[in-house]
Amino acid sequence: MKILKVLSVFLILFSMSETVLTNSGGAPSGYTGAPGEGNCTNCHYGTVNGGSGSLTISIAGNPSTYVPGQSYDVTVYVRDPLANKFGFQATAVRNSNNQGAGTMSAGSFNQISVSSSSGKSYANHNTSPGIVQFGRRWTFVWTAPAAGTGAVTIYASGNVANNDRSTSGDEIYTNNLTINEAVTSTPPVISSTTVTACQGDTIRLQQTTTQSITWFFNGVITSQTSNNFSATQSGNYYAVNGNGDSSNHIRLVFNPKPAVPTVSQTGQGVLVSSSNSGNQWYFNGAPIAGSNGPSITISSGGVYWVTTTNSFGCSSTSQPFYSALGAKGGVSTSPKLYPNPSSTPTLDLGTWEKAEVMIWDAQGKVVFRKNGASGSLVLPELFAGIYTIEVRSNNVIWKQKWINPS
Repeated sequence: MKILKVLSVFLILFSMSETVLTNSGGAPSGYTGAPGEGNCTNCHYGTVNGGSGSLTISIAGNPSTYVPGQSYDVTVYVRDPLANKFGFQATAVRNSNNQGAGTMSAGSFNQISVSSSSGKSYANHNTSPGIVQFGRRWTFVWTAPAAGTGAVTIYASGNVANNDRSTSGDEIYTNNLTINEAVTSTPPVISSTTVTACQGDTIRLQQTTTQSITWFFNGVITSQTSNNFSATQSGNYYAVNGNGDSSNHIRLVFNPKPAVPTVSQTGQGVLVSSSNSGNQWYFNGAPIAGSNGPSITISSGGVYWVTTTNSFGCSSTSQPFYSALGAKGGVSTSPKLYPNPSSTPTLDLGTWEKAEVMIWDAQGKVVFRKNGASGSLVLPELFAGIYTIEVRSNNVIWKQKWINPS
């Protein structure tokens, strides 16, 4: 009886020893060779990828990308012609931060166990596979992570044992397989608040995606690459994203503006527009009610101009016409600067009397001033540059740019 008890204890210890040394139920989590993890050498003697065998990882169908949320059959093949017992562990991590990516499950496959640790899912062999010559394959199910995860790498570590009931003489093999996330693309949609404008104006086109965009005008690539597009010409516009998806097309029309009208003086107190229709007259910045004809009769000195609008609703505005009343109520002639550009031009004050003349340089500094001027005067010699000449008389202001080339 005593001999039988001793023999029973010996068999129990022997069985426990075999289970521990061969990890027949799968290794503890965290030994796949992934970044930050160990591999099978943590528990088994042996070198990594130094033997005559190998470990390969494959996905059924060999897809080049994964679709988020879709399940894939993954096979780990551990082989070595000099060995006869094998085991493995695998996990999948995000390339961006080495955190767990997706989940492992046995599915309908045998001899697979799954576990989780630190946010990662692991697939292992779940029973001692017995003696198998040359190599062994395990297939498990990997369910891909959510959209936006990016590239994922599956890491696996395999143990090749010689069945000597110890960890000595084992060989360890590791490998990994990277698969990118399939890019799901949404074609851009472009829009604008209007599709018509006037020549010289800008229509802003907007699009809905955050992807890089190439803009096309009449089928030709443009130089603008931002999410918004500034259109200035009539034609067909559309956008294409980085995946080649084309947006809707928008046709924009830029209607012509009328010729810029000019204002001239005729008779006593009469101003005439060069346009016969579409006129609106202004005095000192405000529209003159009811003054829409080709001419107006004025009774006050000040600044006048005319805006002409065509049938497209596009407008052009004349240069300001500076008018002062003479002693008899007639309209005086405005000052003139000639020649311009010139280093010593003449300023003809016309019928303006007791005028104040000032000249500013480009920095806004007054470089010449004369009060009580009339008739005409030759401007002083100044350094080359662009100046502003201002004449004030009877509460009316006249301004002109002067380009001095020397």
